[in-house]
Amino acid sequence: MKTIKTKLTRIIAATLIAVTMLSFAVPVTAGARWQQQGGRWWYELTATTWATGWKEIGGVWYYFDSAGWMQTGWVHQGGAWYFLRDSGAMATGWINDRGTWYFLSPNGAMVTGWVQDGALWYWMHPSGAMATGAVTIGGERHTFATNGRWLSGGTTSTANNAAAAAAAEGNWQQRDGRWWYELSATTWAIGWRHIGGAWYFFDNDGWMQTGWVHDGGDVYFMRTNGVMVTGWLEIDGNWYYFRPNGTMATGTVSVNNVWRTFTVDGRWLERSSNSPLSGLPIPENMASRRPLAVSLNNNSPAALPMNGVSRADIIYEVAIEYNRTRMIALFQDTSNLPTIGSIRSARYYIGEIADSHDAILLSFGRSFLANEIIPSRNTTWINAHEGPAAHRQIINRNPYRIPGRTVLTEHNVVTSGELINRHLPNYGFRLNHNAGWNNRLSFVDNATPAGGAVTNNVNIRFTTAKSSAFTFDAARGVYHMRQTINGTNSDFVDANNGARVEFTNLIILRTDVGAHPRDGAPPVETNRLREVRTTGTGTGYFVNGGRRVAITWSRENYSAPFVYRLASNNQPLNLGRGTTYVAIVPIAAPGGVTW
Repeated sequence: MKTIKTKLTRIIAATLIAVTMLSFAVPVTAGARWQQQGGRWWYELTATTWATGWKEIGGVWYYFDSAGWMQTGWVHQGGAWYFLRDSGAMATGWINDRGTWYFLSPNGAMVTGWVQDGALWYWMHPSGAMATGAVTIGGERHTFATNGRWLSGGTTSTANNAAAAAAAEGNWQQRDGRWWYELSATTWAIGWRHIGGAWYFFDNDGWMQTGWVHDGGDVYFMRTNGVMVTGWLEIDGNWYYFRPNGTMATGTVSVNNVWRTFTVDGRWLERSSNSPLSGLPIPENMASRRPLAVSLNNNSPAALPMNGVSRADIIYEVAIEYNRTRMIALFQDTSNLPTIGSIRSARYYIGEIADSHDAILLSFGRSFLANEIIPSRNTTWINAHEGPAAHRQIINRNPYRIPGRTVLTEHNVVTSGELINRHLPNYGFRLNHNAGWNNRLSFVDNATPAGGAVTNNVNIRFTTAKSSAFTFDAARGVYHMRQTINGTNSDFVDANNGARVEFTNLIILRTDVGAHPRDGAPPVETNRLREVRTTGTGTGYFVNGGRRVAITWSRENYSAPFVYRLASNNQPLNLGRGTTYVAIVPIAAPGGVTW
């Protein structure tokens, strides 16, 4: 038991050392940009300087050698091993490298020894490789499953063997409304402790802390349940940003590729309003703007990963022809968007989705029916392929939009905040919502459905060839997506930074999806066209915080917003602050949802 506690303490200490190392890396400058030469990447700071060593770019950590080249694979720095993905992004959590599993701390350092993941325990060899089968640890024989899970071992009984004792180590205890974490009858947790996938902080007397915590010169904030906060949080009317390692941001820092300025006590300086699409802070002048709805290419693995999806407020996914899907990404604040793409053609119901948010639709091309129906509904539409010549200025072609790859022509159409801000005001469109516009979305800090069914996994089937799967990350309170297209599986990541996209809310909207009445009629372009109902009423599900409830949806007409209500009492649905994914799923087979 003592050996295991010492090892766990060392793991936590190593993690905090890694936090310190990364927190002192020099931030990049606002004018910096990625550059490529001979298939290798570097990060240009100025015309004569470039990034070396560790650099945080858009909320993701990268490592550059002394010559400035971005590194991939294993890197040994500061006494610890780190793994950098093909995109250069530093990995955390479980990774599989050439058939061997490793576990990396939240700050990237490879872990050895005992590792707890949820309620399960694993042993990582000194090389970092996950143990399987029979292994001798501290003179005792232990057995691990083929997936690495500890099964049995020790010399006398389950209570006396080290791994089982570690697995059983710690119990939450309460007295007079205060909590502590008991390690044994005479010991308890002090300082930082990783419990059940989340970080907690205990004072010198062992009491779990909530609210503001000052430790080692850094400032953290712990929720009322003791869990360390990351990301944006509104406290007493002010907005704060907490990095992925929990430290509060001060000064000028990059948050999702946008430069934000914070006071020395962490308050965001810009005048802000809450985004009507996410409930998170955005500059005050952007809150009343019409959002941009971008038709994104989700046709094949060759088009993935997409760029800019981690910056979207809402992402819709809906079936199109040939058993494919399109994604429609909505951006409320377009002032500092990075590369967004790849952009593909619109369908008429994509225009209907854009209209439900009074959004400006951007596509590159259209289907035959879209060309007939979208203009008839007065949708504000930028067709950058077949529209007016001026509309083509808002897009660009970038065959290198995915680091390390050359992208085919049909997958390389992109836009950016710089192009949007330069050209959109010249098109004569209404840029702000009309007075009284209400998108009927409301946001709260905690939207986890009380009494909802436990939902750690969600599997959504759109067609016979396309499905999307979500896994709940309890430590961060978000869902990560993995999609299957024609049998190929991949994580849903942002090509701009290699990071997995995080969704706070999942909405499954069930509706009628089928062949359009004109399917197969001349011209040939109408073959296999879909018809998707986006008005009327229907049922669905809302997922947040590891729980789900049944909901209803309604929409009066094509210019009205979707309205979501709880099926149990018909009360309006509250969303959690953050990104929302909306799946428009066929009621009939092959559409479906499993948990």
